[in-house]
Amino acid sequence: MQDKAKGDKSIELYSEDLMTEKNWESALALMNIYLYPEEFGVTLEPDLVKTLAYAYVSSDLRDGRHENEFNNVDTKFVETMQKELPSETIEQAKALYLELMTRMNSKQIGK
Repeated sequence: MQDKAKGDKSIELYSEDLMTEKNWESALALMNIYLYPEEFGVTLEPDLVKTLAYAYVSSDLRDGRHENEFNNVDTKFVETMQKELPSETIEQAKALYLELMTRMNSKQIGK
């Protein structure tokens, strides 16, 4: 997908799905978009804070569920990044994660 409008629309749709349906797959998709925005046609710089926050959300929403054919890439990413990233980045990601979970739990739709 190398179309900016489609990339932006994808972020919007995945965000809405995440907020309304609490869909871990949408969080995983957002994690990948913020990690590799150019591959999705999004004109953003890679954002490790958002990437890690969405990985936390995806892993948390999937916790205890055994999804067939899923290799826990979100959980593995979190484990690796917690060893590699500065503590400030991890703290920012956790704060964003908490904000996203609060918004989901209050069923507010937003970006």
